[in-house]
Amino acid sequence: MSYKWFTPEKDPLMVGLSPELMSKLDTARTVAGIPFIISSGLRTCAANAAAMGAEHSAHIQGLAVDLGLGHLNEGYDRDSARFAMLKALISAGFQRIGVYQKHLHLDVGMPPDYAQAVAWFTTTA
Repeated sequence: MSYKWFTPEKDPLMVGLSPELMSKLDTARTVAGIPFIISSGLRTCAANAAAMGAEHSAHIQGLAVDLGLGHLNEGYDRDSARFAMLKALISAGFQRIGVYQKHLHLDVGMPPDYAQAVAWFTTTA
């Protein structure tokens, strides 16, 4: 499948991710009008444990991605980018979004394994 903003050569962490996830991510990137940097994609169980991911993380199934924010200056730069990204992600149909200090987590996990229309926040990176 081909996307406007993402290619395996430019974004190797997209490899193995669900086409539904990538399609929504591509749409959100267009709406946001700012670059999205994939900082985590498909993970092995060992890599997920090392990243301190949830035991049943959607990353293990290729249903989740983290978008990095750590490259932006803390404060207005990061906060305004986070706002634009959140607005675009919701507009693109994401219903599971985690807000972290230096990244956003989003996934397309479905019930009964994953609750819908949820957002969570943590002060960890």
